[in-house]
Amino acid sequence: NILIIMKMKNIIIALWGGIMPFAASAQIPNPDMEQWQTINREKPSQWTVFGDAVKVAGFKSPSAVRVSRSADEGDAPGAIVYGQPDQGFQGGVPFVGRPDSFVGFFKNYIKPGDTAWVVAILKRNGNFISMTIHQSTGTDSMNFVRTAFAMQYNDTGLSDTAIVGFTSTNPEDTFMGSWVIGDSLHFVGN
Repeated sequence: NILIIMKMKNIIIALWGGIMPFAASAQIPNPDMEQWQTINREKPSQWTVFGDAVKVAGFKSPSAVRVSRSADEGDAPGAIVYGQPDQGFQGGVPFVGRPDSFVGFFKNYIKPGDTAWVVAILKRNGNFISMTIHQSTGTDSMNFVRTAFAMQYNDTGLSDTAIVGFTSTNPEDTFMGSWVIGDSLHFVGN
């Protein structure tokens, strides 16, 4: 797990930018990807995107986000993230709670040998109290599948900070062609 954390720090953290604060105790803003904005390109409001992001029909809402690696940005794995950690994973956005799970509705096409990642990190006073990194393989491109990722805690009490997101491909490799659609991203049991 430490190796995965260090590799994520070196690869993904360099890509993440922009921090959009939200009120303490609030859920993740724009979890259904219904609000989009265009700055340099269209993307879900309040989320940071790396690689390609496309608005598609959602499961629980009119829209969802489909991410994939960009041929123009070879280092960008196709990722969407809310919260910006610094190089020591000390960043994030305010989130007070102790949820049981991080949940999303996903469709995917993961090429053989590739993996998509879902990340949910909770901290208190800059210290990790939970880090969930789930790697998935395979394909379910026809149906949205509700997937819950159990939050494992190494400390008691409530979080004060969160970082969440998912990738379409393994950030450590250069696979092209894998994609993931995500909708209704939220914590459960908060």
